[in-house]
Amino acid sequence: MIEKLQPPETVEVLGWRRVGRFGPRGERDEFEVSVQPRLDTDGILGWELHFTLPRRPGHYYMEAAGWWRDVDTVPPTLWSQDAGWAFHLLLN
Repeated sequence: MIEKLQPPETVEVLGWRRVGRFGPRGERDEFEVSVQPRLDTDGILGWELHFTLPRRPGHYYMEAAGWWRDVDTVPPTLWSQDAGWAFHLLLN
């Protein structure tokens, strides 16, 4: 979950089967992502990224990134906030 009240303007989720000393190697998978609010009784807690993982078992390396416009800046700037995450999964 992304713990931010404002939803990301853009999200990208990528995956690879192999990684080398300096990062991902080989062909990459690009995921279709839907961004859904995580709600509680007080409103929005944050945002969930929904996507489907590959079915083939084995090691899988993922990177996700999100970009936001800074709504507090006047005038708002383009892509003034970003965040990124990296994951290593072992799919069964």
